[in-house]
Amino acid sequence: MMIETGAGFWSPLAMVAVVGAVAIAVFIARSFGRKNAGKDAGQALPFFSGNVVKDARIRPANMYWGFFEALHDYYFALKKMHSGIVNDYFFWFVLVIAAMAALFIFSGVL
Repeated sequence: MMIETGAGFWSPLAMVAVVGAVAIAVFIARSFGRKNAGKDAGQALPFFSGNVVKDARIRPANMYWGFFEALHDYYFALKKMHSGIVNDYFFWFVLVIAAMAALFIFSGVL
């Protein structure tokens, strides 16, 4: 079962085998990690530019002030577009999927 594309052949079974092999390799690499790592090792403490934080309630707006200030215009435009209503996001998702499907169908790919 092979799918012929303009750049060669693609085998779905081979792709499943590759994904499985990568998953096994990641699991093996992860198994070499430290078993005692966690809250007792200090890894759950917040990282604040290498400084010890006595109060863990530091807001991201304070921590990354320069980053947000540099991209203020971008974030301001995004906040204006953000409605918080799930229906709006679902509408844009369906619209983008429909546009991609139309592009593929009318370009002769499918």
